[in-house]
Amino acid sequence: MSLCCASPKPDIIPSPTNAASRLLKAVKTALLHGIAEIRRALRRRANIRTLDAMSDRQLLDIGIDRSEIPGAVDRALDTRKLPM
Repeated sequence: MSLCCASPKPDIIPSPTNAASRLLKAVKTALLHGIAEIRRALRRRANIRTLDAMSDRQLLDIGIDRSEIPGAVDRALDTRKLPM
C-alpha cells in the first residue's frame, strides 16, 4: 500500500466536529468572561455611587477618605470571589 492512499492519523488532522466543538467552547468561555466583566463593572459603579453618597464623617467611620473610594472598591472586588 502506498503512502498516498493511507488514511491520515486522527491526531494529525482534527475532525470537523472536534474543531467545531472547540470553537463553541471558546465562544462560550469568551461570552461568560465578557458577562462577568460587565457584571463586575456594574457592581463597581454601584458601590462607588453608594460610597460617594455618604458623608465625609461616615466615610471616616469606615476608614476611607473620599479620594480613596475607587481604589477601595477595586480592592474589595478583587479580593472577593464573585459568583457568575
